[in-house]
Amino acid sequence: MGGADPDDWRPLMEPARQAAQRLVERGEVDITQGGEVVDLAGARGPIRIRRRRELPDGDRPVEE
Repeated sequence: MGGADPDDWRPLMEPARQAAQRLVERGEVDITQGGEVVDLAGARGPIRIRRRRELPDGDRPVEE
């Protein structure tokens, strides 16, 4: 198969993590590993970024 080198994404990891951290600081997303919310600064390996759930009154929880 043709296409880009599979390692071309590696230089984008740090900018992606920085963007994720900004979204965490704005209260828009959580960073998770193994289904648990983690601090991005201490996360090693693959992470997931999930949108924070809204509470019934429209407020977002600070942490779950």
